Amino acid sequence: MILDRLRATRSATVAELAEAAGTSDATIRRDLARLDEQGA
Repeated sequence: MILDRLRATRSATVAELAEAAGTSDATIRRDLARLDEQGA
């Protein structure tokens, strides 16, 4: 979901991603860190 959203919009805030996913900012930050570690 995060990658799809970023591909579609080219940018998004953590708050926007969290709202779209129905989750917390902290969860999005963890997911983004994990994606970065994976080179996504």
